[in-house]
Amino acid sequence: MNKNAHSKASITASTFIMAATCMGAGILALPYAFSLTGMIFGVILAIFNCITSIYVLKLLIRLAITLNAKSYEELGGKIFPSYGRSTVAILMIILTFGCLIAYCDVIADASLGFIEDLFSTDTLWSNRTFILCFFIYVIILPLCLLSSISKLEKASFIAVFLITGFAICIVIYSIMDLVKDVNKHRPIDEDIQLFNLNLNVFEALSIICLAYCAQSSLFPIFKDLKDANYIKMKKVITNSMILVGLAYLLCGLFGYWVFGINVNGDVLKSIPNDRTFNIIRILLCIAMIFHYPVIHFGLREAVKNLLYYKNKENNKLTTCQHFTLTFILTSLSLLIALILPDLDSVFSLTGALSGFPLAFILPCIYYIKIYNTNGTALEEFTTLISDVNTNTNNNEFRRDTNEYDIIDETDITSKKFEKIKDQKTKNNKYEIIWIYFLMITYSMFCIFGVYVSINEVINDIHV
Repeated sequence: MNKNAHSKASITASTFIMAATCMGAGILALPYAFSLTGMIFGVILAIFNCITSIYVLKLLIRLAITLNAKSYEELGGKIFPSYGRSTVAILMIILTFGCLIAYCDVIADASLGFIEDLFSTDTLWSNRTFILCFFIYVIILPLCLLSSISKLEKASFIAVFLITGFAICIVIYSIMDLVKDVNKHRPIDEDIQLFNLNLNVFEALSIICLAYCAQSSLFPIFKDLKDANYIKMKKVITNSMILVGLAYLLCGLFGYWVFGINVNGDVLKSIPNDRTFNIIRILLCIAMIFHYPVIHFGLREAVKNLLYYKNKENNKLTTCQHFTLTFILTSLSLLIALILPDLDSVFSLTGALSGFPLAFILPCIYYIKIYNTNGTALEEFTTLISDVNTNTNNNEFRRDTNEYDIIDETDITSKKFEKIKDQKTKNNKYEIIWIYFLMITYSMFCIFGVYVSINEVINDIHV
């Protein structure tokens, strides 16, 4: 029996871990994103992003199995040897660093809400800079210095539970507010729009895209999945994205419904400052404190891999280097969060710069590159996957190693294989058209998103 068998994660555990990666501070900016797009258009965009995210995540796993790549960076390096690995690493750094800045903003907004209820506004505890420095250096930095992220595994489950609870509280508050309006015969807010088509839609798309971005955890989760194979990973991806999508829809839809077009980029600033919601603020603050080290771990690994790009054999940091790098990255996220206190600006810029490329554009480029240069291998893999989908009782994926499991073709008859292959070759022609569509569409979203987000950040700095 394998020694590490007990350390491998089940499908359920992997589903919650992937959901935990996505379901962070992004949920707080969803009502604002819906205010930019309108209620119905926001729902359409959120569902579209959820569906395309599920498809592209599965596509990445297919490519990884085909090329035997163990990470996103390695996959990029195998497809584009000159610059693929470093490009993914840089985008990962932008993505994770932007998330850390957003977490700092949420921690400050959440903590100030309940602290102001306990102390007067003239005390040191009501100062945003002091509060952030206290939480970052006294509580969060020691957690970030842990060498193994496994010690925070249970904390991530608690964080997901707390954030999901927050979304439910927003729904309950919205329904109660709606009942009050009906009982008092007050009209529903006329400012609520169903469709809103302007350049701000691209800012909303950047926020929604970043909220669904799970690429940073996809490969580690696949590696740690018990008896890992494509069929099981498909279930993990689908289940986790549906769970995340439902939470986002609830918070975005009902948050916009109750607060209208005046909803803040961080919905915490819009909810009432009473004792009930202050308890929710405390719980959210705790959730973000435990989320921060998890994302910081990914950032530190990305920076380390980039620094030791040419020296893969000896890339382990010394204790001094580990502390210095952790301290610098944490301090930089704190500094930028103090300069950019608006959650929506941080999320939209991060989503536009790194979310679109990592989540959609690069996977499509990778598929097109492989399809054009080695389409036969990819078609055969897709054919074999199709056969396994109809014969899930077979053990085509099972191997004795802990590497990513690949199908054994010996159990499939030649005649049946050729028949399925012909059908899948035809389907792949339609798939390549769909992938070209996704690449062009999200490239356009990325260009306009960067333009709108940069203007938004410049305005925030001037204000």
